Amino acid sequence: GGGGGGGGGERNVTIKVDGKEITGSKVNITRLMEDIVQVPMWVPSSILPFLIVHRKEIDANDFKKMKTQVLSGSQFRLENWDFTRMAAVYRGFFVNNKRGSLDKTISMGNTREEMKQRRLLVQSSFEDIQKRLEDAGMSDRIQLFLMEDPEWRPGSRDPEPLPAILAVSSDVKPEQVSERGKATKFFTGLSIIGTVVATFAYSVSAFALNPSFFNSIVNNSDISKISYCFPVFMGVFGISLIHEIAHRIVAHYSNMKLGLPVPLPSLQIGTFGSITPLRSFPKSRSDLFDVAMSGPLTSAILSIALMILGISLTVQASSEVLDTLAVIPVAFMKTSFLVGTICSYMAPKVMMMPLSQLIPVHPLFIVGFSGLITSALNLLPIGRLDGGRATTAVFGRRSSYLISLSTLFFLSVAALTQTSAISIFFGLLVTLFQRNAEIPMRDELTELDDRRVGIYIFSVVLTLLTLAPFPGGPIL
Repeated sequence: GGGGGGGGGERNVTIKVDGKEITGSKVNITRLMEDIVQVPMWVPSSILPFLIVHRKEIDANDFKKMKTQVLSGSQFRLENWDFTRMAAVYRGFFVNNKRGSLDKTISMGNTREEMKQRRLLVQSSFEDIQKRLEDAGMSDRIQLFLMEDPEWRPGSRDPEPLPAILAVSSDVKPEQVSERGKATKFFTGLSIIGTVVATFAYSVSAFALNPSFFNSIVNNSDISKISYCFPVFMGVFGISLIHEIAHRIVAHYSNMKLGLPVPLPSLQIGTFGSITPLRSFPKSRSDLFDVAMSGPLTSAILSIALMILGISLTVQASSEVLDTLAVIPVAFMKTSFLVGTICSYMAPKVMMMPLSQLIPVHPLFIVGFSGLITSALNLLPIGRLDGGRATTAVFGRRSSYLISLSTLFFLSVAALTQTSAISIFFGLLVTLFQRNAEIPMRDELTELDDRRVGIYIFSVVLTLLTLAPFPGGPIL
């Protein structure tokens, strides 16, 4: 906190909450601190910072109307509720009117048909509640979140957490407070410059072992052949751009707002991708999943296609063209099981050469390799990475948190044992900027359908095949 001057009257004071400075009289600041201290345990940590920053109070009568006009008569049977000045929680269970039965816990069974019925019941019931909120003329003041009871713990009276509906002000938005300020702007600019430099260095390194390129640059001081590197340089940025465009196209159709992406540099592959913050609460787990998966899967498929095309053009190239191509050691192709498998099928003789053997390859292969590795890294189930968001959508918030911690632990082990060079830099950046759990979804209980679960399984297999080394090859 700090202080400001004022002659004779009460001095204003300033404190920081989640990185945001709030200035006011001692009375107002005292009330703010009371709000922070008195926040009940049922306010989930995923939404608490936004509540504190906005500090938008709601009339207690609105919370009571939620009970009497919105929830009463719906398929949600209220067992108990509680409220503060800024939020209210309503705990209960859903009524399956068609079957004439009550489902007190979130789970209704383990069979596929029962899981489908549960998904449809939760989804349709919450949609109806939100429509009833709108019909009551309260949707402009209150927004609702459906989630597991935040106060439930293993060993509680109920074997599983009850569904809970959280009501907060409609003015509460998922502002990325940590992105504001001069320091953050400085970091963003530095990151952009660093990514440009790292990507250019990656493109130059692809040609550094080409004798003609090396002699022209080093011995003859002729920089004209730097132009050889531009296809790789532009290609790496092109794949990153397509990755982000895919995110935004799907986000547009899902009515989600995204912040500006901040690129992250990589010494090994040019870029690790971008930090893309969410600027609105996802409507459902399905929406979060679709937006998260769209970017890395699009860029991964495109990257594989570019690698296949690059190998094909290399195999068909004349000796004159081969002299102008990028040059890499065979070990480069064996750092990934998927890349090595593709190369074994299209250029089997190359894969039988020693790891140190230098071979020419078309720039499209270099671009595709970088894009594939970047996509696989972003599919790792960590925090706010695309893979972390997808994992939250598939498994829910509690399980995804444990999966994220486990993945970070394995990355740390790989970095500390120097088993993987790329994990050192990527793990550091992720730990600093992307390790936190994602912002809450409006509906965190409706599970994904089988099609999306299948896509998730495909993405996990793709990630493992990409990051695992080919037999006899080095680890990334």
